[in-house]
Amino acid sequence: MKTSHWLALGGATLVLLYLASSNNGSSMSSSGPLLRSFNVPRPPSTDESARFRAALPGYAQQYAEAMLRVANDTGVAPELIFAIGDQETRWGTNPLCKPPGNACTGDNGHGRGLMQIDDRSNADWLRANDWTDPETNIRRGVQILLGKKAYLKSRVPADLLPRACVAAYNAGEGNVAKSIAAGEDVDSKTAGRNYSARVLSSMSTVA
Repeated sequence: MKTSHWLALGGATLVLLYLASSNNGSSMSSSGPLLRSFNVPRPPSTDESARFRAALPGYAQQYAEAMLRVANDTGVAPELIFAIGDQETRWGTNPLCKPPGNACTGDNGHGRGLMQIDDRSNADWLRANDWTDPETNIRRGVQILLGKKAYLKSRVPADLLPRACVAAYNAGEGNVAKSIAAGEDVDSKTAGRNYSARVLSSMSTVA
């Protein structure tokens, strides 16, 4: 069956993605999400927030309120915030994160915290802020995501923008724009060449 969920990419724009799933929710449409744009931002409702909390896996439950606060402030859906953090660090439980938890580092020491804020492009911010604080780290990750959107929205087709933004979180907006311009998949330069697909898959588990 097909279900629809709100997934915001920030600013004054909401996007409605239709995630196609089987009856057990285990598969997604091979054609990917379909996009509609709206001009009125909409934070999660009370019911949606409750459903989101209940759907989170146990290892991410302690960060639910931080995700929801950032979602409310930015218009980026909590499901998307969860899914990016899930791919980056599995919310501090990925064995590659040292030490485990919200103070974890990864990517050969360059990624910091739950959302893996890169010290090569965020050095000033990392010096000025407590990146080990979960909400501070999540908020910065979402700011980075929205920065990718601002760069890409005039450079890629509208129907590719949500996936392109997510891919750019991993591979950089310039690389993603070049991939699309060359007729390549948005994930062609991401880790495993499937980063945005994995994010969408994670998102479907809590949507």
